[in-house]
Amino acid sequence: MTFTSPQHLIRLLRKAFPAPHAIHTTNGLEWRSRVELRLIKASAYIRASPKWVAVWQQNNGPLEQWAVDIAEQFELTERDVAYVLAELEYYVGLQTKAAANITHSSVDMVWTAAKSFAENELAENLNHHSKALEHSLRRDKAWARHYLEQSCDERSARTVVLLDPSLYPLMYDTSQVLAQPIDSLENALNLSTRGVAPKSFEQWVEAVTAINDATDELAIGNSHREDNIDIMVPTCCDSQQWPQPEHGCWLPTEFAIDSNGIARALSYINNLHPVWHTAMYTYIEQAFTMFVPLLEQVLTDLVHLRELRVPIDVTKCVTFDSPHPEELDLGLRRFYLPIETSMTWDEWAEGIEYTEPEPTPFVMPRRPFTPYALRNTCVQAAVKMSTIEIPQGCSEYSECMWQAAGNDECIIATGVYFYDVTNIGHIEMQFRESVKCSVECSGNKKEALRWVYGDGQRNHTHGMYKYPNVPRSLNITNAKLVCIPNIYQHKIMLRLKDAADSGHVKMLVFYFVNPAARILSTKVVPPQQQSWWAERVFSTLPLCSLPYEIVENILKYVTLPISFDEACKRRNIFEAKHFATS
Repeated sequence: MTFTSPQHLIRLLRKAFPAPHAIHTTNGLEWRSRVELRLIKASAYIRASPKWVAVWQQNNGPLEQWAVDIAEQFELTERDVAYVLAELEYYVGLQTKAAANITHSSVDMVWTAAKSFAENELAENLNHHSKALEHSLRRDKAWARHYLEQSCDERSARTVVLLDPSLYPLMYDTSQVLAQPIDSLENALNLSTRGVAPKSFEQWVEAVTAINDATDELAIGNSHREDNIDIMVPTCCDSQQWPQPEHGCWLPTEFAIDSNGIARALSYINNLHPVWHTAMYTYIEQAFTMFVPLLEQVLTDLVHLRELRVPIDVTKCVTFDSPHPEELDLGLRRFYLPIETSMTWDEWAEGIEYTEPEPTPFVMPRRPFTPYALRNTCVQAAVKMSTIEIPQGCSEYSECMWQAAGNDECIIATGVYFYDVTNIGHIEMQFRESVKCSVECSGNKKEALRWVYGDGQRNHTHGMYKYPNVPRSLNITNAKLVCIPNIYQHKIMLRLKDAADSGHVKMLVFYFVNPAARILSTKVVPPQQQSWWAERVFSTLPLCSLPYEIVENILKYVTLPISFDEACKRRNIFEAKHFATS
């Protein structure tokens, strides 16, 4: 397969993407009409069928049956059906040009890899070493207190996080940065207190400028910094303002990708000890390598975001014979009208004329079937490992909050590797999009929006009118890897295969930073874990002879690196930014 250069992809990625962080922002997607949502659901219905591409390629017989099915199930017109069937040719092209075992899912821009793609040996190794990591963590009373005791009771499902990117992140008021990149994983442990801790915006600018000057000379990963992308000065996500001191962002790891798509970690993984868990580094690199072809497809989708299938002019779709009685509250107007209004609600509603919009003939998108390359470049990614445990008697688990990764980290995609699935009969991911800012409107305009886009919710405080993001679901029971563009919020639903027994899902998650927007990483921010620093310092003479009680007392007065308890307090504040607020 021929790939374009990574420099070309990076240039294309230098633009603002729709963000999932806050629903109804100015940096969201265009609103999708009810007609368009029906087209999307109809297409997803066909593409969710196993081996639908092979069936489509063999003969056109299934097209007639598909046309009948989607017309009845989704109430589509003849023109709608023609659009959906014509669009299938585009999805067939994406699939046939993709690498083996890589699948474009029934949800746009979400790519998956089947179980056969993921190496069983890698899954076994990850499972074995994650158990060792969890065992070592459970012996730590502080970790157990923060990550186990606060979980639900034994009868409820719970999530155990082994590698938490929200723990010991880059903190703008305490973190140190180094003037030059760390040259090896092992040497990172010797530099915990060797950096400078900027305290103001000006100091951060100076520190980041010094880092960029140094990396221009050293070139992180040698040939993997061909485009000379400077590290950005930390700013708030939605504005070029200095963040609050207690704020921070995840610390990604630098992964170099060679010409064969093989990944190698150039810096330590936050919260994963580079000496104690060297084997785990190897397995995480192998997992990252499996995500490279999926990530290339997702990034190619993002730089060629599709336009709306059904462009809408609301004023041409809905007309009114009479003005709307605006004085009446939305919740009450269905029952009575103001005294001075002689027209009844039913009479006013009968004067509404709605012409349902139809899609224009399908035009093949500009997105190339062959994805852009990430080969011979460097990608930053934050790493997370977690386990969802479902006890017997608790038949299913569903995340109650939508996850919105990367508020301040320029996250462009998320990769989830389900490396151990035990007694789970069904895994489903739900997605929803963020849409552009709500529209302030009233009266007939508001009613027109309701006809075209569906029922919304009135914000009584600001008089705004907003529309829910219709969730789309994806059955990933037979998938091992899922790569999600960060225009979606997502959450997971699990169901036990045998409710009389317990089950679990173990996940390795990569949060990929936009390759065109580098942020401070573990290449220039030394480890902040006090326990790592103490193990190094108090293992040397004469400190190694001190009693444990004295060492504990000394550590109480050490403020940098910070203690685990202090890091957990920061984590609780920081973690809230990675969930949707509505």
